Amino acid sequence: MEFPAYIYYGFIALTLVYLFVLYSAFGKNIKFLVFSISWLAITATLAATGVYAITDMMPPLIFVSVWLFFGLGLFFIYSKTTQSQRANISLQRLHYYHTVRIFVETIFLYNLAKLGMVSDVMSFEGRNFDIIIGLSAPLIIWLYFYKAYISKTLLKAWNIIGFCILAFTVSQATLSAPWPLQQFSFEQPTAAILYFPMVWLPTFLAPAALLCHLLALKLMRERK
Repeated sequence: MEFPAYIYYGFIALTLVYLFVLYSAFGKNIKFLVFSISWLAITATLAATGVYAITDMMPPLIFVSVWLFFGLGLFFIYSKTTQSQRANISLQRLHYYHTVRIFVETIFLYNLAKLGMVSDVMSFEGRNFDIIIGLSAPLIIWLYFYKAYISKTLLKAWNIIGFCILAFTVSQATLSAPWPLQQFSFEQPTAAILYFPMVWLPTFLAPAALLCHLLALKLMRERK
C-alpha cells in the first residue's frame, strides 16, 4: 500500500517523538528504550515484508504481535518483580503521551479515511471518539498537576473513560479490518494498519495508550 509522503514520513516522525515522550516518562530508562526500538524495528520489518498483510489465517499474525506487546505491558504494570522499576516513572509525563491521540485522529486517520485506506468509522466523523481524550489531556494535566484543581478520583475517572473509549475504537478497527473477523466496512476496510508505517498504530501507539491508562491507575494506587 502506497501512502502519501506526509502520512508516511509524518507517522514515522510522530511515532518516534512519542516514543521519546514515553522514554522521558520512564525516567530515561535505557532498557525501555532498547526494547521499544527493537519492537518497532521488528514490526516494521514484518509489515515491510508483507507478513501482516496475510489475513486468511486465524489468528492474524498482527493479532499475535499486538497481544504480545500488550501482555508484556500488563506484566510490567502488575508484577511485583517490576515494582521498583515503576517507582521511577513520572505520572505527570505519562499523561503527556495521550496528546498523541490529537494527531492520530485529526491528521492520520481522518485523511486515511478520506483516501479510502481505512474505514470511515475510524475517523472522528464516524465512530471514533478518541479525539475527546486527546483534546482533554492537556487540560487534565494542567488542572491536576499544575493547579491541583481536580482530585485524584477525577484523574482516575478520566483514565478509566480514556481506556474504555480507546478499547471501543480498537474494537471498531478489529471489526472493520480485512480479515476473517471483519463485520462491516467491506467496501472500505481498515487496511492501512497492516502496512508500514501505519502498522505502528496497532502494534505500538494504541496499545501503549491503553497501557498508559492502566499504569497511571496502578501508580496512583501505589503512591497514596
